[in-house]
Amino acid sequence: MALPVIETIAVEVVARLETITTGNGFEFTAESVNRPRRIDRDLTIRNLTIVVDQADDVENDEHSYPGNPPAQGYDTTFNIYGFVRESDDATTSPAVTENQMTAAIKKAITEDSSWHNWDGNAINSRWGAAEYFSEGQNLPFTNVDHNGVMVPLIVSYRVSELDPFSVR
Repeated sequence: MALPVIETIAVEVVARLETITTGNGFEFTAESVNRPRRIDRDLTIRNLTIVVDQADDVENDEHSYPGNPPAQGYDTTFNIYGFVRESDDATTSPAVTENQMTAAIKKAITEDSSWHNWDGNAINSRWGAAEYFSEGQNLPFTNVDHNGVMVPLIVSYRVSELDPFSVR
């Protein structure tokens, strides 16, 4: 089954994050990497879980251009959440693990020198500012009983206006 360009990118985001293991030289192994369901948001979050939540597409006129058919540019943000459950007997701050998760997420995504173009499916990618969250906050896909970090990855891509399966 052919995938739309944005779904091809999303699948690759998850695949890159799944490389976060101690065997690959990271400080920890991610417990799991998930994409939440939009309905029935019953995702079970554990310590060192990573969740990739895709936000809405935003039209990017700078990357659009006329033609027959025209090309339409978009920016899509993937909010990458790293969850930390602080142990009752921990002697270090959860911020240490949150910082390690932030660094691991960025390293896993950017391992390849052409990381930003997603195998030719995107024009460019960039990081947004990391945000930290704590227990008691509601996230788009779950109620939080963990601390953690959200790292936004903004991907700019362009498709045919008539065919979202075709990179332009």
